Amino acid sequence: MEIVRSKSIAKPVILMKILDSKELVIVDAETTVRYFDKENLELKSGFKVGIKHKRYKTPVVAFSNDGEYFATLTSDAKESRLFSATTKKMIAAVNRHHGEVSCVGIDPLSRYMFSCGDDGKTFAIDVESGKLVFTLPPHADTINDIAFSRNGNWVAVASYDRKISLFSLVTMTPKNKLKAHSAPVMYLQFFQRNKLLSIDKNSSAIIWNIYSGKVLQRLQGIHDEVTAMVIDDAEQFLFLGTQLGYVIVYDLDSYEMLSAKYLKITSPITSMEFDGDNDILILGTEDGFIIYYDIYEGTDTLKDLLREKEFALVQKIVDINPLLVYTEV
Repeated sequence: MEIVRSKSIAKPVILMKILDSKELVIVDAETTVRYFDKENLELKSGFKVGIKHKRYKTPVVAFSNDGEYFATLTSDAKESRLFSATTKKMIAAVNRHHGEVSCVGIDPLSRYMFSCGDDGKTFAIDVESGKLVFTLPPHADTINDIAFSRNGNWVAVASYDRKISLFSLVTMTPKNKLKAHSAPVMYLQFFQRNKLLSIDKNSSAIIWNIYSGKVLQRLQGIHDEVTAMVIDDAEQFLFLGTQLGYVIVYDLDSYEMLSAKYLKITSPITSMEFDGDNDILILGTEDGFIIYYDIYEGTDTLKDLLREKEFALVQKIVDINPLLVYTEV
């Protein structure tokens, strides 16, 4: 697969997010915030927060979808902080955790900032007032990840205690504690209205029905440490980035692995995003690169080969990029 576009920011890329404004915001390990035009990767603006993150396997920074707010851990991880992205002023500091803060999140509707800790606690802060408004059900160990459904109705947290808590932001009540992992749960992602994907420290991946709390499927074939993931806008494909620089792809309807080595880059993948307007998979790397790939690369070649009835060559192209099977061609 060819690189469509790339840019270096020299430091590990720990967050990439396409905002409602269609700008691509990128945060590096020193919490330098940069805003890019997502079409051409031209730098538009930015600011420095000056917090160095030594560890960023968990979400140590978060941005609201509307771009109004961002949250970060402090360098010593003793507290989490919520800022206005426009005024750069601090709205709240959460220092209630016993031990270190492990991760932060802001819900899709920009109502709450969540601060999760090594103590298994998760505090929810009102983004406007900066006040504590509620807490999520506690866990026995560190919270490793926090995720939200696209509509903002659900929040889930994953813990070192091997369990996942589901909480409804509509009824403000706990739903289920999901238990099926035999190792600490590291990553979460909601998709397709009622599904949740979780991945543990042993790279075991489970797909859950969030209403019933039942396991729908266990994904096969992950043999490397997963370090990032993203789902396309149509919620058809799951892309997993790994420590060894591979991208693995699954079909989210059949749960089949489409490719174990869809892409291979030289650096660990630290962050991923998807540009649905252009069908571009965006990778952020530990060595500070932002890289664009067209997930339907080869479509034009495929059209030409089909027109010329070169069916043997068609199979070769599809072997290189299995996602071409999903195009209208």
